[in-house]
Amino acid sequence: MSSWVGCAVSIECGQPPGCFQGTILETDGSYLTLSKPFLDGLPYPKSQVTLKASDIKQIQIIQENAKANNEKQHSTVEVTKSAKKSQKFALTESLQPFEGKSNGMQHSSLPNSISYPNSNQQMNKFQNHNVQHSSNQFNQKQNFGHGNNFSNSNQVSGNSKSKPIDIQGRSNKLNGRSTPNKKEKERRRNEICFGTPSDDPILTEEFDFEKNLALFDKRALWEELNQAQKPDIRQTDHVRRNQSQPKFRHDENILESQPVAHRAIKLPDEGKGPKEYVTDVGLVIPSLTVEFRMKLLTACGRSGLEGAELLGRAGTEVALQLLGGTRRLHPHNTHQMPVVAFLIGPHRQGVVGVTCARQLASHGVSTVVLVAEPDVQGALRPHLSLYQMTGNRLTTNIQDLPSVDLIIMALCDDSDDPSHYPHLAEWANQSRAPVLALDPPAIGTPGIITKYSLLPILPLSHSLNNGKLYLCNLAIPQKIFKDLGIQYDSPFGSKFVIALHPND
Repeated sequence: MSSWVGCAVSIECGQPPGCFQGTILETDGSYLTLSKPFLDGLPYPKSQVTLKASDIKQIQIIQENAKANNEKQHSTVEVTKSAKKSQKFALTESLQPFEGKSNGMQHSSLPNSISYPNSNQQMNKFQNHNVQHSSNQFNQKQNFGHGNNFSNSNQVSGNSKSKPIDIQGRSNKLNGRSTPNKKEKERRRNEICFGTPSDDPILTEEFDFEKNLALFDKRALWEELNQAQKPDIRQTDHVRRNQSQPKFRHDENILESQPVAHRAIKLPDEGKGPKEYVTDVGLVIPSLTVEFRMKLLTACGRSGLEGAELLGRAGTEVALQLLGGTRRLHPHNTHQMPVVAFLIGPHRQGVVGVTCARQLASHGVSTVVLVAEPDVQGALRPHLSLYQMTGNRLTTNIQDLPSVDLIIMALCDDSDDPSHYPHLAEWANQSRAPVLALDPPAIGTPGIITKYSLLPILPLSHSLNNGKLYLCNLAIPQKIFKDLGIQYDSPFGSKFVIALHPND
């Protein structure tokens, strides 16, 4: 009996339960245990099943002990892929003989079979090993064709419902299915893609891109496509010629207009300064002399034009952008409002600085105004009174100045010999805050490094000490310019403040 262990058998037990197939795991004469069982050709839900000898009606040996059979039958299939890269590869399968008939494969003449015709005497016959072995030679026939089709023919002695069991190899191929699984697809795809040997000459050959690009005639291709189109949609020579022209944006004019006059401002010879500036769009802005600009400001004052408010408003706009704009000045961001310090002198530029401080305070910015000279006279006094109504600080002591985010300076007038304030210059240079100067002197504020400067009307010939220059529009009427012999076309466009660059 021990010689039966490991044999693949088919056991008929009647209906129910049916026909079991599996490998004999153990047997003691009364019970028989099968591993990897099948019931009526379907996998059994459990890995093992134990049968009583009294329930067994017929036993058929499908395959002898696998350990005794040392020689396995192999078949090598040479498959030719009918793809763009014709490539051959070997496919080795371990084919096990089994009983039954499936798609594309049949087994004939199973090697062993045992029959018990009388079910009442099965126990005695099972114990006495009264078994008749019929040895038949196993014939396996393989027919190969294009597409990996093959078939094996085996005949089973007796009439039973035996199914293939414990099949080694790929079950989808043995069951006649030609569709490979996912892993097999990946293996074949990798072999086709990366199957080229490393010493293949094509890998060392350098591809000539210029030579192959020269073989492609784009113009001839477009002509061919154009000839293939219908006459009503065929492109004309005029359309093809205009295709090389650049496309316009939505804010650009597609109609031809008069050329831009880059020198839209012309000054009389007595008022021309030695320098010229240019805007971001290429307009040339000439510089004024100090005397001619004072003459222009005097004409504006006689006409009742208040330039301090407009220049102060321009300084407010520039300061708001330097402080961070909406990122810092927001109704939900009141816990970190910026602080601005103003350094004011007793002159027209000081009036502009106080006006700018008052307007910044209306935006919620914390401002501190320091007056350089305690004795305030003239037009500056009413503007300081108006500023004090905002509730922000006004001081004459440098010790009262806090740490600030921006310094706005209006210390000196536009004379050739501006005043010098050493203690304020030392404090401003030690502070990390940038300095914005309102209408500074042409030579710069003595002792103070200026980063930005805001200028009214037209610029003077400023030195590099004034930093980056910005020009403000004071809305001066054209009649004032004509009376002074100035040909003036506004360079501001849609802006209130424009940047100036040296016209080198």
